[in-house]
Amino acid sequence: MIRSNDNAWRILDIVLAFLVAISSATAGWGAKAVIDLQNRVTAIEASRFTAAMGLEVWQEIAAVKQSLAALPREVPPKWFIDRVDALDRKLESIDDRLQQIERNK
Repeated sequence: MIRSNDNAWRILDIVLAFLVAISSATAGWGAKAVIDLQNRVTAIEASRFTAAMGLEVWQEIAAVKQSLAALPREVPPKWFIDRVDALDRKLESIDDRLQQIERNK
């Protein structure tokens, strides 16, 4: 009976040690998360977005919009389609020649 009592206390000690370890790890993780959040807030507050910066971004966006508007509307462009068709015709003629050579063997 004494032995079973000793085993129960050992199991209780192990479980309590495990719970203390998990609690400590959770508290450490929570503290690190709070510190990281505070660092992010401090960084955001230190680098405010000014009106001049907003205007600069807006001008860059406008420049990108203008360059996109200058691109051709047809996808793909006609010259590309024509070139691919010409290459396709050349490949077909080469294929026909190869088939004639195979037949003549």
